[in-house]
Amino acid sequence: MIIKNPIPPFKSIYLSHKIFFQKLHLSLLLFTFFISISKIDAQIADANRSGFTWITTENVSELTYGSGYTLYSAAWPIFKEYPGANNFQMGLAGCWLTTQRKGNEPDQFYTTIEGGLGWWHDTRFGTKIPKFIMGGVSYNFHAWANGPGAGKSAMLSNGQRDWSSPGGKYGVAQLSNKLLWAPDGLNMAQGLNGEMLGYGYSPIPLTEPMLQTNGQDIQTGNQCWTLFLNSTNFKGPVSFFLPTFWTEPVLNDPSLEGLFLDSRPSDPNIGFGLEHASSPALIAENDNGDYYAKIKRLQLPASNEDNSMILNQISVYSQNALWNAMESWFNGGAPVPTGINTAGTYNVSFTNNGGSMMGEISENWYEGEESYEIDLDYINNVQQNEHIMGYAYDLEKVFQEDGSFILPEYFQLNTENNKWQSITEDEVPNTTNLISTEVPVFPRSEIPYLTPLDPDCQWQDPDGPWSSPGPTAGPFYAEMEDGSSLTYYWYRFVDQPAIIHANLPDNIRESLQTRVELIHSNWSHTDQYMAPPLVGNIATIDPNGIVSPPSGLEIGYVPIVTRQSKTPNKVRVFVMAGQSNMEGYGTIEDTENDLGSLIHVIDNDVDGKWSKIGEVGNWNSLEDAYLYFANDGDTIRTNVTVGQGDNPNLIGSELMFAHTLDEYYDEPILIIKTAWGGKNISVDFRPPSAGGEIGDYYHAMIQTVEDVTQNLGTEFPEIGITDFELSGFVWFQGWNDGESDNFLNEYESNLDHLVNDVRNDLGILDLPVVIANSGHGGFESTNDLWVQSMQNIVSVAQENIGCNDDVYGGNVGFVETKQYYLNSSVSPTDAIHHYNNNALTYLNIGQAMGDEMILAINEMAFCYTDCDEQVAPGIVSIGNRVWNDYDQDGINDENEPGIPGVSLVIWSDSDGDNIPDWQGFGGVQLTDEDGYYNFSGLEPGNYVVFVWSVDNWGPGEPLEGFQSTNGFVSNANNDIDLDNNGYGNPFTDIMSGIVTLTSDGEPLNDGDPYNCYFDYDASGNNSIDFGFFNPNMIQENPACQVLNIPSSWSTFSSYMLTENMQLNVVLTPINDKVIIVKNSSGNAYLPDWDYNGIGDMQVGQGYYIKTNQSTSLEICGEYQLPEENSIELNAGWNIIGYLRLEPANIADVFGEITDNDNLIVAKDYTGNAYLPEWNYNGIGDVIPGEGYQIKVVVSDSLHFLPNYQDY
Repeated sequence: MIIKNPIPPFKSIYLSHKIFFQKLHLSLLLFTFFISISKIDAQIADANRSGFTWITTENVSELTYGSGYTLYSAAWPIFKEYPGANNFQMGLAGCWLTTQRKGNEPDQFYTTIEGGLGWWHDTRFGTKIPKFIMGGVSYNFHAWANGPGAGKSAMLSNGQRDWSSPGGKYGVAQLSNKLLWAPDGLNMAQGLNGEMLGYGYSPIPLTEPMLQTNGQDIQTGNQCWTLFLNSTNFKGPVSFFLPTFWTEPVLNDPSLEGLFLDSRPSDPNIGFGLEHASSPALIAENDNGDYYAKIKRLQLPASNEDNSMILNQISVYSQNALWNAMESWFNGGAPVPTGINTAGTYNVSFTNNGGSMMGEISENWYEGEESYEIDLDYINNVQQNEHIMGYAYDLEKVFQEDGSFILPEYFQLNTENNKWQSITEDEVPNTTNLISTEVPVFPRSEIPYLTPLDPDCQWQDPDGPWSSPGPTAGPFYAEMEDGSSLTYYWYRFVDQPAIIHANLPDNIRESLQTRVELIHSNWSHTDQYMAPPLVGNIATIDPNGIVSPPSGLEIGYVPIVTRQSKTPNKVRVFVMAGQSNMEGYGTIEDTENDLGSLIHVIDNDVDGKWSKIGEVGNWNSLEDAYLYFANDGDTIRTNVTVGQGDNPNLIGSELMFAHTLDEYYDEPILIIKTAWGGKNISVDFRPPSAGGEIGDYYHAMIQTVEDVTQNLGTEFPEIGITDFELSGFVWFQGWNDGESDNFLNEYESNLDHLVNDVRNDLGILDLPVVIANSGHGGFESTNDLWVQSMQNIVSVAQENIGCNDDVYGGNVGFVETKQYYLNSSVSPTDAIHHYNNNALTYLNIGQAMGDEMILAINEMAFCYTDCDEQVAPGIVSIGNRVWNDYDQDGINDENEPGIPGVSLVIWSDSDGDNIPDWQGFGGVQLTDEDGYYNFSGLEPGNYVVFVWSVDNWGPGEPLEGFQSTNGFVSNANNDIDLDNNGYGNPFTDIMSGIVTLTSDGEPLNDGDPYNCYFDYDASGNNSIDFGFFNPNMIQENPACQVLNIPSSWSTFSSYMLTENMQLNVVLTPINDKVIIVKNSSGNAYLPDWDYNGIGDMQVGQGYYIKTNQSTSLEICGEYQLPEENSIELNAGWNIIGYLRLEPANIADVFGEITDNDNLIVAKDYTGNAYLPEWNYNGIGDVIPGEGYQIKVVVSDSLHFLPNYQDY
């Protein structure tokens, strides 16, 4: 049966915009996907997938916030591989900014600033990473401007743009003197996966209002809507829409005067969404006439264990944010500091759990009219907190791989409910041939973009805006990471083609030039303009697109791209240098069949992670990746494959490094491995600038690189290309610098010199570099002094250089290899210096090197860390917890909370007699909200900590009524956590025993920060605890409970057990007001029909109820103690009650379930949500008598604390 689609399919991208604005007023839409199917003549038909996500935000009632917006949008590859522009167009999370409506607009009136991150049908140099366009749409698509020199255009038969008709190509003026804007869109750095690009538009009064426009009596305002960006390597204004872009249609229809963004404020209620216009898919029919579909798998960035962050931190602005200050500055006032005035800022919240989605897949994407809905039970919109929106996933149907969530690929039409259900590949019938048929992809067109300044352009206009007056300097060239090359010239700002084409009066031109020179003189692309995101890392723009003006043109000149064409192929050369671990010591075949050999790894690779390597006995050889490795005279000159480590039965990190870079580049890559076992950096690789005699192997490394690259034609004739680029350097070495203290002490200095000298000697001062540390032994402590030297000195030095972002920026990266170390018990050998010859270790290290190299190439190899500053050597600390010992046993049980706000004091040994004394007073610390305290910055020695009598036991103070618990452990130096180390009379100083702190002898796993992988610190003792209890906390149980039930739908529950729990009996007093009651299973009680499908009311269970008016209900009986009545939760959705007498924060009540990562979401009946993964609590306290919807991953039990215990 074929049914009509209840929501019309997108017939064009423009229609999708129309649908968007028609739907914006809805606060919550169905989240559905559709598959449209026309008659399928063949068994498999090409199809298209499309869709739209509406992102809902609060209504901004104050219309003074009409001066633009900013936001942070995630940038990531929606597909693993770019499918080509032929049938792929998609915009990532962005918005549609329009004017404030006054009622005098035509019936059909559309004008916006949209664009953003995405891919488009006319993209010529697309990659899997999105580009950014500005996307200004003048009246009803009269013109569409995408950036300086870029916009919708009439096309010539040869694929070139028709410059005889301007279209939107002159609508945007370049403002920045640092950033290249390519016609294909602003290039983002390759390798992004969920980083947030900050952008937005704000009007700036760069021009003056004009009474005449292009010789006609048409007024044009002076709002120059300017694009601001916030990325790691570029911040600030980029370009702006010329006011005449908006008023150009008015020249043909004067009745439109005053309706556009040149003069009108923007609507602060902006439309936000994610537009999936089309992507390739397949539809098939099996022998029984059943329909199946195969789509190009979507992937989304993994921001957390089961969700993605898509849109972040939306703000709208009034003229106080920037306009007023800029106007004053341009009129002779003080320069405006960078940054947006918070006084003119309104931070916009998401609503309705982030919004909704719809979409379709059709055999013909612009004609399909029939559709079926997909049951999207594997993905949900989620409002992670007030200012973050994204998606959450069912991990039974969505899997995570390489930092992305991979959505289902196959669907089957369920004829019972006319919905498509996601299925696994195993469930697809072979007769459909879907599995063996690839979803179609298309090559990039790579047709050059030409402008009239380029001699190859068909439209030559020597007196036109490109040539008269023309550029001041050029041509210049830049090779972008999307595989295109840009030709650009430097123009005086007001002489750039867009401004010449605008035909501005001379006085406005000169005023405009003066104002831009003020901006260039006072603002920098490294200053902060937008507030940084509170959550998430910032995205990076293609670093090759950031340029410096020629001497003398720093102020008042801008770069204008005049040509974009394919970069000729070249060999990408990478140097992998070091000692034996870089040679490669991962065992391929182990004669004793021990764990950890490559064969063992491949045989047990059930998820196919390493399938690209090939099969045992039939290893893959990379067609476009080559290796040169002298290997002590047994030189390897061939394609990369298995067996190219130190001997043919070994692999090194080059294997997965090559696979990773081969996937990244369309061009051939060559790895020159310059590694020799048993060599140190202090002598053998000693760099020239380190002083002393230059190391023989440093010379050999540089000489080898020069010899191979200068003789590519003879060394690798099969490549067929001799043009090359040195693209990166990887360093993996350190073991032999453990030979002496001198070597260890100068390792960091030598490595710093090595990075700079290699760059100098290879002639590339910003050569991307990746440093892998000496992670021998992993994170485990050891008594092996040599390994300790690697862990505590060499690997730290390597991280210090690799993570010196202040000096090297983002093009020197660091790989932490400790995380890949595997113990000898699961490895072929016991050889810690060679990572126990574990092949999996070398595979992981090689892949990590490749991933980090891609980041370094794109200046994204920053050492982001989630850890606090690490403890400095020689500094010790002491701390732990003050807790409420409910059962008075002297042990901090899991259900016993900390006591916040307690004052503690520390004494040290001031006179050297090993006994701490009052003269050694070290200050006061207060416990945090969870009862923890910490005294840091201490020197090694003896200490006593005590809860003193000041500010603790008085009225309203944290320990009022409390006394020290039982089970005092006098030996506070025993390094045992969770025991009571405090003793003293009630309401006096409660003191610990003496604790001796040393710089490396304190307990591990006691809660100290150490690094981002583990929680170790041998210089801190977090085991000194103090237990207290309050003997007066006794509460009388109630005999009745009163429920206040509002009109219409709500929820209720009860903690009372009555003599008769039949629901119809319990609700007897209000049955005349009850329309329906439902439980979580869908069973119903309908009093008008005298039908009770629920039966008994259960204590602890919640119920939906609909009433015709507000009412109250008193339930009397026996109170059920919360600690004796846990609630069993089923996997999925439940509705439950709350059994304690006093409200409590929902985060605390569900703490145990949340700690186990089991709670997905909790909702109250008004729709407020608690989302623990995103630390968002829209519910606050849970209330006795109400019901709550709970969704958990697996079945669980909810346990309550007694009423006398606080959460």
